[in-house]
Amino acid sequence: MRDWVGQVVSKVLIEKRLARGSMAEVYLGRHMTLNQPMVVKILYAHLAEDRDLIARFRTEAQAVATLHHPNIVRVFDFDSLNGRPYIIMELIEGIALDQYLASLPAAGRRMPYASTALIIHKLAQALDYAHGEGVLHRDIKPANVMLRNGETKILPGEPLPRDVEPVLTDFGLARLTFAPEHTAPGTVMGTPAYMSPEQVEGGAVDERSDIYALGVLAYEMLAGRRPFESKEDSAASTMYMQVHTPPTPLRGAGKSLQSVLDRALAKKPELRYPRAGMLAAELVDAIRRDSEPPRWYARFQVPLRVFGSALAVLALTTGTMLGLRGDRTAEAEPEYTPRPTIFATQAPALVVRSFTPTPTPLPTPTPLPTLDLDPRAGLDLNSPDTVDSFDTKSSWPDHHTDSNFEYLVGNGVLRMTDSIPEERYTWWAVSWRQSGNLYAEVQATNGDCLGKDSVGLAIRVDPETGKGGYSFEVSCDGAWRLRRHHIDGSPRILVDWSEASVIQRGAGAVNHLGFLAYRDRFVLFVNNQQVGTVIDPQYTYSFGAFALYVRASLTYSLQATFDNFSAWNIRSVPWE
Repeated sequence: MRDWVGQVVSKVLIEKRLARGSMAEVYLGRHMTLNQPMVVKILYAHLAEDRDLIARFRTEAQAVATLHHPNIVRVFDFDSLNGRPYIIMELIEGIALDQYLASLPAAGRRMPYASTALIIHKLAQALDYAHGEGVLHRDIKPANVMLRNGETKILPGEPLPRDVEPVLTDFGLARLTFAPEHTAPGTVMGTPAYMSPEQVEGGAVDERSDIYALGVLAYEMLAGRRPFESKEDSAASTMYMQVHTPPTPLRGAGKSLQSVLDRALAKKPELRYPRAGMLAAELVDAIRRDSEPPRWYARFQVPLRVFGSALAVLALTTGTMLGLRGDRTAEAEPEYTPRPTIFATQAPALVVRSFTPTPTPLPTPTPLPTLDLDPRAGLDLNSPDTVDSFDTKSSWPDHHTDSNFEYLVGNGVLRMTDSIPEERYTWWAVSWRQSGNLYAEVQATNGDCLGKDSVGLAIRVDPETGKGGYSFEVSCDGAWRLRRHHIDGSPRILVDWSEASVIQRGAGAVNHLGFLAYRDRFVLFVNNQQVGTVIDPQYTYSFGAFALYVRASLTYSLQATFDNFSAWNIRSVPWE
């Protein structure tokens, strides 16, 4: 057996062996020029003469190399050295999902439903993107999902941080749908516990086989066990159950959640979800309807020197107001944060603004490569993934109070009233629909407004607390701004009020707000015209819920209505 430690492969110095898989050895290396850690996967010597295996190994490299998605492992190179094919890919700092799940029972924990929804949502985005590029994974399982560390390191047995990013890895059984198959008809490939019935029977597979495996993964995270387990605990018995036995009902699940799992795990492919994103969306909605609702608090973050203990009493009395949040926006002391790179555009001129608490001069910002190109070009704007015409109250909370605010859903609109004009609070109605990398639109109609009275659309709001996220709003006098909200503390203004001629002004004006978000980049639209693009170096919120709001600055009992909410999941962007 050749010792690869100390060898250089495509400018990567191999430092140590990490693991041994079914087809290859996996090593940790460091790129000698970039000084970056990387993973090197080298095919076993005794398999290097097998043309089918080499073809499969090459397919893995080709499959992943064409994919550029934050939740899919990156491949940097593929070649052969001394007759041994190898793949060089990114190193993901974190823990494998199977190891994390195995650590929970000893800690007396179960995977929370919210964490399951987050992971399934992001993996679904990755799968839909891969399927759109003609790549089938065919071996989705916890061992092939890495949980990437964010600001907080993921620890076995401990709750997952909010910024955890699942990354789909190991495309060793991947298939390019436009390339010839490298296995003979009837060949069974995959991991028995996660194989679809058609995989077990050696039949043709398509995207719905991956969706089936994603359903098994969702079930396992929710239940703490796999849906198909037998006393024999053998591959043969598990494969038999995949084809012939319905999954064991999930203990404690309501009808909605069980219905989602049953459809995802349907024996016949045509009965399953056609897209992974549909499975994820219905899973989130079912968890909302079947689980105990989270406690939403109207948090009044007012300085204690002003209101003292009355604040605590008021917060307790309003603690059950579903879907309402108060964020302080004016009282916080300025703090130093990395400056966002901002490109505020008002055609045809390009205006670059900086918002920083110190007089330090800004470095020259690097604009997005194609500001002239509509970043929504890859979306079918006639076919959104989510539509809400506000005919029912299924997705948005409905609350009424006689003194401060009122949010009502009905007659095809979401009607909002903010009774007290002030800059300090932003009350919003939070939808249970989830947001991440997306483009969202909503039609907003002003009431009798003045000055900086505004309407807004927020994304990536924490679905459990109603905090955090990013908000984009337009004012009655024709300006817009973008803010980042914090789980703790006051919002930070990323772009302060900036006038745009495309914004319709005054009472009764109708504006269509568009908010595109892809990781740390945000593109803002009003009435189908781009008004600004922002890169936020302090980007932390990558997933959450949508919210809509009206914010009174000058007008008592300010009203506005919202209609025609739509959202699209983003699989790729022009600048990548």
